[in-house]
Amino acid sequence: MQIDALFTELAKIDGVREVARVVETFEIVRNATDGRVQRVTVQILDNGTRANPHYRYACFATADDGRSAAGNPDESIEMAFDNLHWEHLDLPLD
Repeated sequence: MQIDALFTELAKIDGVREVARVVETFEIVRNATDGRVQRVTVQILDNGTRANPHYRYACFATADDGRSAAGNPDESIEMAFDNLHWEHLDLPLD
């Protein structure tokens, strides 16, 4: 089954509002602003060719300490990556 067909089939499931494919997953280690070392998983998502082209790609980062960051979606992976709010990984946990 082609990727576009899979998007269509998954979107038919009751209650499904959005479908995205994880294009790539990266593991990084970063120094937080307070000196902590964080292991972070970065995922690049593709919302598919049926999505509004301006919102096709998105990036998310999840740190091993429970903090996370999202980015504004955009039309290219590069732009979506540039839109990732890394500073959210430095915010205090609730």
